[in-house]
Amino acid sequence: MHVSEEHKTGSGRLYFGEGRNWRSFCQHNVLHSNSQIRRAHCWFPCIDSATQRCPFDLEFTVSTDLVAVSNGDLLYQVLSKEDPPRKTYVYKLSTPVSAQWISLVVGPFEVLPDKNGISVSHMCLSSTLSKLDNTISFFHDAYSCYEDYLAAS
Repeated sequence: MHVSEEHKTGSGRLYFGEGRNWRSFCQHNVLHSNSQIRRAHCWFPCIDSATQRCPFDLEFTVSTDLVAVSNGDLLYQVLSKEDPPRKTYVYKLSTPVSAQWISLVVGPFEVLPDKNGISVSHMCLSSTLSKLDNTISFFHDAYSCYEDYLAAS
C-alpha cells in the first residue's frame, strides 16, 4: 500500500489507492485512521492537542473504486482527469473538535441511502450488502422509538 502526503499552501492531502497490490489488499480490507492519544499529526497536519479545538475542512483523494468516509458533512465529490482517474471527497466539520476526534476510513464500500428520506447513508463491504439491507429496513423505526423515548423529536 502506498500513502503519500502532499503539502500545498499549508493544507495536507493524502492519496490512497496507488501501487500494484492495492486492489488485492482492498478486496477484503479497509484503511482507517487511529488518532487517539496524540496520533492525529501522524496522518494529517494539525495541532494535535486535546485542548485545541477548531472546525475542519477535509479533503481525501482516493482511487475511483474506493470510498473515503470521514467526520462532518460530505459537501461534494470531484473526479479528476488524471490517468489513472481519482476521486476527491470534500467534508466540512463545522463543530469545533480536537484533532484526535477526526477519523478516516477508506475502502471499497457499497453505499445505500436511507429509504425513509433522512440524511443518513449506510455503508458496508460488498460481502455484507445483504446483511446491511436487512438491518436498515427497520433502522428508521428503531431511531424513531429512541427519539420518542428521549423526547428528542
